[in-house]
Amino acid sequence: MSKKLQSDTPHGAKPDSPEAGRFKLPALPKGLVICYGITAENEAMVRAVFEHGIRLGSSRGAVRFPGKRNVTALHLGTRRTARIANKLADLFVNDPDAEIGHLDVEGLASTAGPYDWNSPEARQVLKERVKAAEGHCVTFSMSLSGRAESRLVNTLGHVAEDAERAKGFAVCFVKGPQAFAQPLTGIGTDAVMIDDCDPSPGAAMAFSATSLAAQPFHSLGLGRVMCDVYLSDNKARRVYQPFVSDMLDTRFMWLLKGQGLSNEQIGKVFWGMARTTVARRLELLPPPRDVILKPGWIETYAKRLDLDEELIQQFLGSDKD
Repeated sequence: MSKKLQSDTPHGAKPDSPEAGRFKLPALPKGLVICYGITAENEAMVRAVFEHGIRLGSSRGAVRFPGKRNVTALHLGTRRTARIANKLADLFVNDPDAEIGHLDVEGLASTAGPYDWNSPEARQVLKERVKAAEGHCVTFSMSLSGRAESRLVNTLGHVAEDAERAKGFAVCFVKGPQAFAQPLTGIGTDAVMIDDCDPSPGAAMAFSATSLAAQPFHSLGLGRVMCDVYLSDNKARRVYQPFVSDMLDTRFMWLLKGQGLSNEQIGKVFWGMARTTVARRLELLPPPRDVILKPGWIETYAKRLDLDEELIQQFLGSDKD
């Protein structure tokens, strides 16, 4: 790991490591997971992050797969589409001593017209790949230009059944407005809602992932997470933390509150914001708490948000930096 990657991770968190203590989500038994809220801008990176976590057997994301799994990633398009997906997967940094599942990226295209998962040809390919996975995982994506049609619901229903029979997993990434995907969320074992977030200082991009099935665990910081993706030296690293807010300034307010600042002090830091406004922004967040923070975190956030670092240090005291 490069020194830059180590210093860029927020709050002193380790890559892929939330601050949720020893508790872990129950592992998915088998079947289909639907990820929706995917956009053209975040699709490639969100998918790469999920596929990397499945191969590692990571328990840090919104859903937990039982152990390391091989991944067969199906991409509609040309062979170049598959090469780009492979290149993106190669960016993610692994512990040299860690075992990781195999990744097989397959590009699918048809000379007979548009190739989509509702066509008989594509459905058969999908069925064969899920069956051949035998306990491992197949990923694919689709786009919705309107509300999910009955034939799409039928296609995904068959995928869910095939994955369960194969005692494996399938993950479908649905691109399009979240409202369009709502009819799909009850088909599989779980559904995960994706939303864009302001990246933490130093991160290239960030998104939140919320498991609908894991809602009882959200208060424990599990099943609803934020993922920052850091890029350095042509390498990528993902860092998870329990979800607080999609807005960077609100997350910084939450951190300051956890360090003991009053609403009035936080308001002064944020250009004289009224303490009642600060209270309203914090009341919908998880309870403030003191978290492990890396040296220099105040300077990093203050610079990013154009805040007065000296005023923050004054409120926190010399023993809080």
